[in-house]
Amino acid sequence: MVTQLVLVEAVPALLEVIQVNSTSSSEFGREEENESPREKKISLSPSHARDIHEEEKAEADCIIADDGETELDEKEFEWSDEEEDVKVSNLLKLINEEHNFWCSEFGGGVTKADVVRMIKEAKENNAKAKQKKLDESRSFRGYYWISGEAAEEALGGVLCHKSKRQKIIPPNLVGDYQCDKRLLHRVGEDNFIGLVEGNGDDYLEKFGKLSEKLKGMQILNLGGVSVTGKDYADIAGRYKCLPLKLLGKQCPQVLKESVFFDTKFVLLLLKNFSKFSKLENKEGHNFPKQLLNYFGEDNVSNVDADHIYFPFNLDKNHWIGVCVDCVVSTVYILDSDVALHNDSLISKEVNPIAQLFPYFLKEVGLVHLPKELKSFSVERPKNIPQNGNHADSGVTIVLLLHAHAIGGFEVCSSITADVLPAVTKKLAVMMFEAHYDPL
Repeated sequence: MVTQLVLVEAVPALLEVIQVNSTSSSEFGREEENESPREKKISLSPSHARDIHEEEKAEADCIIADDGETELDEKEFEWSDEEEDVKVSNLLKLINEEHNFWCSEFGGGVTKADVVRMIKEAKENNAKAKQKKLDESRSFRGYYWISGEAAEEALGGVLCHKSKRQKIIPPNLVGDYQCDKRLLHRVGEDNFIGLVEGNGDDYLEKFGKLSEKLKGMQILNLGGVSVTGKDYADIAGRYKCLPLKLLGKQCPQVLKESVFFDTKFVLLLLKNFSKFSKLENKEGHNFPKQLLNYFGEDNVSNVDADHIYFPFNLDKNHWIGVCVDCVVSTVYILDSDVALHNDSLISKEVNPIAQLFPYFLKEVGLVHLPKELKSFSVERPKNIPQNGNHADSGVTIVLLLHAHAIGGFEVCSSITADVLPAVTKKLAVMMFEAHYDPL
């Protein structure tokens, strides 16, 4: 509408043709004569404007008024419709010559992966913004303070009911029923927090009873593994590095997307490396049935695992934890004493595992694998709490594997040397009660 007004102001001849919304006499010939006429709608006819332009009959009024003093040069208000651009001319010339262009010759722009990433980030930001608004709407905006002394006086004579409900979810409940992953995470987290931060008085009393029992027990049977009473006492005593057979069966199994294997699994896997490394076609290697049974009919749920955990012994003197992340094809090393072995030695020891695992997982039917198989990458994070006591490495690794399965490296930060004296006693009691009568 604004453009039409400007054109009419500059070229009045455009108003010579007017379209009027008037009624026909045939339809309303009998209407009363004194009826007020309808308003006329004025619009410009594009065809009429084109005719005026071609016939050069229109007189245009100069919008820039001539004050009679300043002379206006009409050439200053003229410009050519097309300006020559050297870059455009060169580009057209190269196109006509069928020149091969490369992506590196064009700056800027984004790749398809960048577009997918930006869309994903935008969706996540929108979801966080909506969740933030929802949390703010539910939050309590008022603040009230009550004196602690007044509260004690008011509630001093009131008999409070103490709940007998357990503060953690019993693991047996999860084993008997099919539960959501969020509940499984909570089970593992509750039991882990109870182990690390729970009240230790009960466990100290139980550990005293356990120490007396161990004096009269030469051999303990822990899930099919025979351990001497002296070796078992070393869990809490922390006098020497835990033996291989004792550590192999004690990793917790609480999360369905995480699988914990024993030390026997590692030994069976590494026995294949010598033969595997000599093959040109790595996919033609057949793993032994004893190793495949870890994902067999009795353990078919292991195929859906995202993370596979197991302990690994270095030089028979130091334990490290191994986490195979099947989603990102990475082997993470959980080491509580990184100063003891350098990265090159760790890579030499763990690289056979990284090379064997993708082909082993393909044979057992794991779904989180790329089409083109290649060796997994090896990473040793430096943010793991450090402990220079080699005798603590076994217990520390059990706790680190459990912590990482629950909340990643953030939860691993709670496994410090300060908590080990109390935690080792709790762990010894829990392991004993899992295979024998409660203390």
